[in-house]
Amino acid sequence: MFLKSQLSWNISIPPEELHLDELMLKKSIYVPLLAEFVKRRPQKRGEVLRGVVHKIYKHGILLRWGPLENVFISNKTMPSYCYVPGENPIFMSDTSKIEKDVEVHFVLIGQRSEEDTKEFRAVGGLEGDFLGPM
Repeated sequence: MFLKSQLSWNISIPPEELHLDELMLKKSIYVPLLAEFVKRRPQKRGEVLRGVVHKIYKHGILLRWGPLENVFISNKTMPSYCYVPGENPIFMSDTSKIEKDVEVHFVLIGQRSEEDTKEFRAVGGLEGDFLGPM
């Protein structure tokens, strides 16, 4: 089980793109890394992934999956689960429960990147066979 995933790979930056200015230096490193990440992230809807629950709300759960901190799964995409409030809230079904730090198989519904904050966001669901807590 993982909470965060460290991705490592090599990128090449031509010497003429390395600047003494700190902001430009960060940009010359950050842009190729982000481009490489975009190539490696899941590209298609319906892809089944595995994440770890880190927050539970009345309206859904937030998962961590690889480099993404917040993959939202709405309670509307978890039809067989009902919210159980309390000090440690959970989502419960007849056969299983979803609680904090549980690994969950989910299907990718959509994703986008925020240009101004440089963050990726994703939405998932648990509708389908073999999806849910492991």
